[in-house]
Amino acid sequence: MQPTGKYKGHAYAVTYATEDDWPVTSVRLTMRRSLPAGVAVHPRGAAPWSSGRISSRSAGTGDGPFDKRFGLRAERAADARFLGPDLRGALAAAIDSHPGLWLGNDGLVCVERGHLREPERVGALLDELVALAALVQAAIDAAPAPARQRSEAARAAAPERERAEPATPAAFEAAPAAAADPGDVHAFIQACFDRRVAAYEVNRRLQKEWIGRRVHGTGTVVRCTHLGGHDFDFADLKGFRLELHVKGPEDITPLVRIRLQVEQAHGGTVESLAAGQGVRFDGQLAAANPLLFTVQLVGAVISG
Repeated sequence: MQPTGKYKGHAYAVTYATEDDWPVTSVRLTMRRSLPAGVAVHPRGAAPWSSGRISSRSAGTGDGPFDKRFGLRAERAADARFLGPDLRGALAAAIDSHPGLWLGNDGLVCVERGHLREPERVGALLDELVALAALVQAAIDAAPAPARQRSEAARAAAPERERAEPATPAAFEAAPAAAADPGDVHAFIQACFDRRVAAYEVNRRLQKEWIGRRVHGTGTVVRCTHLGGHDFDFADLKGFRLELHVKGPEDITPLVRIRLQVEQAHGGTVESLAAGQGVRFDGQLAAANPLLFTVQLVGAVISG
């Protein structure tokens, strides 16, 4: 399949990139009808995408489950009326399989992990985007007139109608509530290890939100060794290398491997540990591998 072309009446473009060492594929499909000016629908927590102007105003649809998963930009609540129950359901179903899904201006963009080069896989993804684009276009056509994008000339020609529109305030988003225990290792796993989360988003969360933070939890001792010379995970750090197994969230992984660097000063506590013993740990997050479900902490403290 060509990197650009026409597919079932829609223009498309496929691009390959490496973002912070993560290979990603971006597939963009152009829709035949544009969204209202400034509207963008995007995965919650990710920066919005659009080939046109993006409103600076965040809004909600009033659908709690949908608003928890998607961010919405719109100048007025009326501009989001095309997001009816059927379309919201279709978008929610699509993001289950494609977490990197954006809707903005006149296009749909889907960003996938890895470089998708097989024509069958790219074609299957384009089929899904074409079907979704048809639902978006039908929803825009069926939406009340104020939700449709209108030209500046049409707006100027009907000032009275504009003033007569009900001034429904946008349901602006409240700041997300802080996690009850944001340093808990399971909160970290939920945020960064879910395979449904696009690679670029995983890397963003790790680098900007987690690396360097203190993470704690409970685990089962696997083994303990002295750090001497150069260690693959901890380079030239001294002390002890302690490996634990932590039960992971069932919807993500049954097991997470925790590798701890413990300072020499805590040697007495560490050397007394036996394989299979349960312990509490607290340490500074140095690295993580979401593909292998591995976490590395330095300066860790262990307690029984």
